[in-house]
Amino acid sequence: DIPVLISDNMNVVQPENILNFLRKQKYNADYELTAKEGADTLAFIALIEEKLRPALLHTFWVDIENYCNLTRPWFASRIPFPLNFYLPGQMSRSAMNQIVLTKGEPPLYNLKEVEAQIYRDAKECLNLLSYRLGTSNFFFGKIPTSFDAFAFGFLAPLYKAELPNAHLQKHLHQLHNLCQFCDNILSQYFTQSSTGTEVKVRMV
Repeated sequence: DIPVLISDNMNVVQPENILNFLRKQKYNADYELTAKEGADTLAFIALIEEKLRPALLHTFWVDIENYCNLTRPWFASRIPFPLNFYLPGQMSRSAMNQIVLTKGEPPLYNLKEVEAQIYRDAKECLNLLSYRLGTSNFFFGKIPTSFDAFAFGFLAPLYKAELPNAHLQKHLHQLHNLCQFCDNILSQYFTQSSTGTEVKVRMV
């Protein structure tokens, strides 16, 4: 599962688990949120998980053009031999299973209908996120919260990846405030290595 946080030889996977782990370590970016904003944060996290996550799984792991030309080569180059021949395919099948199990219910009876619906849902989710962000730099106030980190984890790969089939990416690129949101976080909190191939987190 990805993303993965490695801390003291312990692996923590999935965004919500990582955020909970950091809160337990007293790293909490949500101290200044009101009760309503805290509730809104949970609602938007649920929205992303339900509406955007399936489309991203499909975009990167199921869409054959993107999987063969981007996702599989990238992951295979970073997984040790011989697992690099096996794990990307397993992850692709797992993504397909997740989509079918969560979205392949009546009245959506075939894969084409499921695909069409998850992309409609994803565009609706992106539109709602764009509306919530408005002209602000962050979703809740003037400083980033855990939701900004959560949303960035979903938006940035879609925004920056060189996707051969960029159907959903094109819609994101039309939402200029979400693109600016990604650019701002990349410039403020990440630095590029001298080789230009790695990104390191800058803690502030």
